[in-house]
Amino acid sequence: MTTLGWQDPRLRVRSDPSRRAVRRQLQGWWREVELGLPPGRDQDGRLRNNMLPAEAVARDRSLNFLSSEVASYAEERAPVVLGEEGALDEDRLWRNLLSSMPLCFNLFGRLRAAPESGARVLASATGLDVAKIDELEVEWTPDGGHPLGDRTAFDAWVAYRDSYDNRGFFAVETKYTEPFSRGVYDRPRYREVTAWPDAGFLPGAAEMLRGTATNQLWRNTLLAAAVRREGGFAEGRVLVVALGDDPHVARAMAVFRDAHEAPQTLVHVTTIEQLVAAAREEEPLAPWSESFERRYLDLSPVSASPLDSPTPA
Repeated sequence: MTTLGWQDPRLRVRSDPSRRAVRRQLQGWWREVELGLPPGRDQDGRLRNNMLPAEAVARDRSLNFLSSEVASYAEERAPVVLGEEGALDEDRLWRNLLSSMPLCFNLFGRLRAAPESGARVLASATGLDVAKIDELEVEWTPDGGHPLGDRTAFDAWVAYRDSYDNRGFFAVETKYTEPFSRGVYDRPRYREVTAWPDAGFLPGAAEMLRGTATNQLWRNTLLAAAVRREGGFAEGRVLVVALGDDPHVARAMAVFRDAHEAPQTLVHVTTIEQLVAAAREEEPLAPWSESFERRYLDLSPVSASPLDSPTPA
């Protein structure tokens, strides 16, 4: 049976926006050239450039990760999250090269393994006072009862100390090519937290933020505000980590800035490119940062491959 090469038009997806199409193809290049694997099938049985073959992953579940530390951490963390009834899609984690879930493990799982360097990377990339990492976990929800009474979770959680030993945290939301969740969720509890004076939302914020473009960001910021209050943190904010050209983040933040009195105190946007550039300056992280950039950021392998050919559904 003939194996489709990563440049084959039959592996393209008609519904992909151009920026996702390019990065799906980049993940196909990584799979074929760097990993030496044919395309795998998605859950509907269709061959996809960004899917690892199930039989290959059954033999080696580290294939979607960029270091042994990250692969080991994913193996350790996945059953914990599932045991807590967290929202962890194992097929995305182990097989989907394009998904932001393994990207988050590849990024924050590696910083977790080098906390001193990780603190300097976060300080450099965000411009905030991060002196020491106390705790870093991927796929995190608060212990005990959920402050919002739902299943809102953070892609990663970083509890840190600043240079004055004050406690702070980043509640990380990671995006690669995905938009924010399009679901519209609203509860009395959301309105209650939005109305807290110390949450900083302006009058009418709930109506502004409940729409499809900002609903997920709204829920993330509400959870961050609740954790900040209940955990006694000096500061705590959602850290949105996305590509520099992400249009979904730009649109959501334009709305959020009009709905909050001091938006930078509750949401901070940092690009993946900034984090990787900062990691490149840390000797323990430099080799990993090069691999990360080659897999996720460097589009030169696909720049000469046209994307205007007919594509399957």
